[in-house]
Amino acid sequence: DRALEILKAPRKGPLFLWVHYFDTHFPYGAPDAFARGMKAQPYETAVAYVDSEAGRLLKALPANTVVAVVSDHGEALGEHGEPTHGVFLFQPTIHVVCLLSGPGVPPGKSSAVACSLADVASSLCALAKVPSSGLRSQGLDLMVLSKTPDEPARGLPLEAWLPFAQFRWLPLLGVTDGRYKWVRGKTDRLFDLASDPKEAKDISGSAPPEALALRAKLPALPADPPTGGQVVDPALLGLGYAPAPGGRLDPASLPDPHDRAGVLQDIMQARLERSLGQGDKAASRLQAVTGSDPGNPSAWYEYGETLRQAGKTDQALVALDRALAISSQLAEAWTAKGHVLVAQEKNGEAAH
Repeated sequence: DRALEILKAPRKGPLFLWVHYFDTHFPYGAPDAFARGMKAQPYETAVAYVDSEAGRLLKALPANTVVAVVSDHGEALGEHGEPTHGVFLFQPTIHVVCLLSGPGVPPGKSSAVACSLADVASSLCALAKVPSSGLRSQGLDLMVLSKTPDEPARGLPLEAWLPFAQFRWLPLLGVTDGRYKWVRGKTDRLFDLASDPKEAKDISGSAPPEALALRAKLPALPADPPTGGQVVDPALLGLGYAPAPGGRLDPASLPDPHDRAGVLQDIMQARLERSLGQGDKAASRLQAVTGSDPGNPSAWYEYGETLRQAGKTDQALVALDRALAISSQLAEAWTAKGHVLVAQEKNGEAAH
């Protein structure tokens, strides 16, 4: 509705409009009218709702509008043991839609050339006929790129810092040229996306020469995690998508996320149980998770939040303090602790 208001408002000159639909992000939301017939399929319900709302927007656009439809990530929905996204670097979460239409875009054309979201800004500048010299990126014009499929493939960087920031697991780094993909964790994994699109077989032990050449672009794990002010323009930090992981990065002591898929599933299952009023079952599950993965701040937070909702404030406070001792930047743990302190009538401490 807000986007449509902007479109209808009087203006001089061209308009750049960015519209972000968040409804297909966990926990997946949609009005009752959409949810009624698809109660057992919350993700599909959210997709149907976003599709409907995007249709309203597209119908209202002037005929000469350049439109780009992209996503910052996909959703695993259980593939490779990942309930949502952000932990692994498999195709369901990193291979996203990129659609362009409008003046200067050949209609009905598709391209399989490897590209990146970094290319979107450069492409829009080219289509709008404005200089891209001010962009601080290495993006290319997709209109040009799609016409030169025989050009040498680029090595596109991949990374997942959420395993470290949320769970104190090893971050994952990777590189892909669209055919091969390397992922660096405790060990290096290689997948041939052409012959093995499901990424079921690691072929790093028999890597072909072209894949070995790509491996040279695979970055080493840094000595320290990135901090927001060093790697991100401060003006962008307010968007909420560029937090600094914080903490000490010791790769030798951190578990590989691929070995913790069961923990991810248990945490997600506990959240579901908690939402269904099955707090005792959720608490029991999370207590077991904190025992098997005691250095995991998110596990301690989820355990503490479950205890808090059950009214067990003393036990909740212990669990939340464990979470914050491991990661003092876990904002949700601070929030939950504040609620616990209010429940204990310690309002001054809660405010602090």
